[in-house]
Amino acid sequence: MRKIINLFLLIISIFLFIWLKYYGELPSYNYQVAYIVEYIFYWSIVIFILSLFASGLSSVKYKVWLLITVPFIIFSIIAANDTDHGDILFSGQYIILWLISLYSFISIIYFIIQFFKNKKHSTLLK
Repeated sequence: MRKIINLFLLIISIFLFIWLKYYGELPSYNYQVAYIVEYIFYWSIVIFILSLFASGLSSVKYKVWLLITVPFIIFSIIAANDTDHGDILFSGQYIILWLISLYSFISIIYFIIQFFKNKKHSTLLK
């Protein structure tokens, strides 16, 4: 399951990169659509990288991590899309990058804690 999800995320990232590269050349360019696709592109890359780190988790913990990830992605895209008013401090790109950084930091801490719990548990069984 993890390999399929990683492959899927990699394919989505490549597809979105190509789409963003050539979307600006179309005559019907829409900034809102481009921003949302850009946010999804950022998330797909980060989730792909984090899922590589999550390969050490058990299957149940991996599924829980993914189930928490999806609503957080939706929330962050909605929050970033609602703040595009031209203000530099509250630009959607800065908000999405801040939320991605926050989520990545929390996920890595979670992975480290789970790694040490599994290591401690495996040494107790010996």
